[in-house]
Amino acid sequence: MKRSSSAAVLFITAAVLLFALGGCTVPGPANRMAPVMQLRALDGEKVTVPGQDGRASMVVFWYSACEYCQAEAPRIQRIFETYGARGLAVLAVNVHDNPKIAKRFMRERGLTYPVLLDSDQRATKAYRVVGVPRIFLVDGDGYIVYEDYSVPADALIRRVLGIE
Repeated sequence: MKRSSSAAVLFITAAVLLFALGGCTVPGPANRMAPVMQLRALDGEKVTVPGQDGRASMVVFWYSACEYCQAEAPRIQRIFETYGARGLAVLAVNVHDNPKIAKRFMRERGLTYPVLLDSDQRATKAYRVVGVPRIFLVDGDGYIVYEDYSVPADALIRRVLGIE
């Protein structure tokens, strides 16, 4: 009995340390390629995720009833306003809402970044999203350099954009 409780404590300690030390992020340059696909924006336009134009992208999976998504939305807006004109494409992929709900969510909060719809969950599956929000930072070569439940640090965004 004592042995199994020691193993459980060790496992829990390791899990907490892994999370605290950034176990949810994808460090280093040798990361997986971001899946590329087209999704419809709220305005009906087809948009490629991530952009194929060599720009870095922040791809955010979310839906309106998610409390953590609501908390991250202003941070995403700040990143969009700060780095959008400097080359970062911000693409918010809605995984659950119908377009009217997603539009209302954006309007009521004064959010202006692009929203794409993943009604068939194709992008969600391709990116291996198991919970939201899930945020990916993709470099200009198409590699995922960050993956977590919160927005990346400004220093990482600047490094990816080459504006350190």
